[in-house]
Amino acid sequence: MDRLGSGRPPLPSRRDQRADRSVDVLDVAAAGLMLAAPEGGLRVMASSNEAIHVVELVEVQADEGPCLDCYRTGEPVTTADLAAEDDRWPRFAPVARHAGFRSVHAVPMRVRQSVIGALNLFNDVPGVLDDVARQVIDNTVTIPPRQS
Repeated sequence: MDRLGSGRPPLPSRRDQRADRSVDVLDVAAAGLMLAAPEGGLRVMASSNEAIHVVELVEVQADEGPCLDCYRTGEPVTTADLAAEDDRWPRFAPVARHAGFRSVHAVPMRVRQSVIGALNLFNDVPGVLDDVARQVIDNTVTIPPRQS
């Protein structure tokens, strides 16, 4: 799809650029952001690349996966090896692995104390996030209220 018929690729949205920055800062393979939709559930809002966008869409359509679990519980979800998650997420896990991802970490996004969505961080190797990444996440996933 081009930008207004110009023949050039579409410009990345500001949200997608933020997902890209998450990948760079946290040293993960891909990132996706889902936020609560007014009608309920979650909506894919940003993706660091097309592959993760498709995986996130499958997660929403299948109504299963780490981002949804994280949003529903308000707690981080860590999966060090997606190969062990077929029973937990029978539709999501195989799609994520087929896209090249081996581990995923979901963290709740909050405004004050309300969970408004979740950030999914995918890696192409099994494992957990390092201490630096966890500290960065702990300090950035709460969105401060607007100042009047």
